[in-house]
Amino acid sequence: MTVAESNDIGKVREAIKAVLGKEFYPVKFVEVMVEETVDHDGDPVLDVTAIYEANDTVLDGSKLSAIVRHLRPVLSDSGEERFPMMSFVTRKDYDAFVSQEDYDEPTAPD
Repeated sequence: MTVAESNDIGKVREAIKAVLGKEFYPVKFVEVMVEETVDHDGDPVLDVTAIYEANDTVLDGSKLSAIVRHLRPVLSDSGEERFPMMSFVTRKDYDAFVSQEDYDEPTAPD
């Protein structure tokens, strides 16, 4: 990945975070991770993981199902045409997952 591509992903990340902040207010998104990948058909997509502070807040299902509709125009306006494949995880669950990865020891092949 070139520096220009890295900067573009940074702009995409910030645009997504802004839309999430607006649509899910008052939920706080602490991190938005964006990975360039391909879907099962081989089409380029953005794999987006949004990490949020739960604070006894449950994300609104109707907003979850509609978020791509709000993201697509913002991404398109910035020149990004890849489809955002969204995942949402609480910070607590993400931290537990990362912590578990740190402690899992690789097993030797048989």
